[in-house]
Amino acid sequence: MIFHWSSAWIFLINFAFTLYALLFLLRFALSFSRLDPRHPLIQGIGRVTWPLLRPFYLYGGGRRLRRDWWSLMFALLFCWLDLGVLSLWIAGHGIPWQMLILAAGVKTLTLLDDLYIFTLIAGVVLSWFSTYPGHPMLSLLDTINEPILRPLRRLLPPTAGFDFSPVLALVFLFFVNILLPTIRIP
Repeated sequence: MIFHWSSAWIFLINFAFTLYALLFLLRFALSFSRLDPRHPLIQGIGRVTWPLLRPFYLYGGGRRLRRDWWSLMFALLFCWLDLGVLSLWIAGHGIPWQMLILAAGVKTLTLLDDLYIFTLIAGVVLSWFSTYPGHPMLSLLDTINEPILRPLRRLLPPTAGFDFSPVLALVFLFFVNILLPTIRIP
């Protein structure tokens, strides 16, 4: 039985681990772009994530890698910790580690999918209302979404001045989101 105050703690634990996992996933997504490292959002993400990543970059060869795979591993770790702590808190016993790793992988993929859905929708809405095309937030969202949109633009070029590649990307991302299983802690 979960008491009312207990559900508030469950929410805070889940929120903290998920937020930190999302920051690492955002850092991973930004490793596919060539955005200026002086961008304020990139510097903020770097300040939050660097204390944990520093030993792996210094001693684990992170600087030689082309992508930020350590950030993806830390996002997976935080999803694993989140599900492990919540299973101990809610069910009173831990889930077997194999199931926990599988559930953490699914949660990480779901968070990455949700991150791209959110950035695509935000980029489309900001492009409608932004009068300044070089706006820093719009350029950030464009660089995050460009690795997904570039192959779709080759497949579906702009028609009559409209770019339909975000719509096609959203359809694909929502399809993937539906295919991913829902994680429930007994």
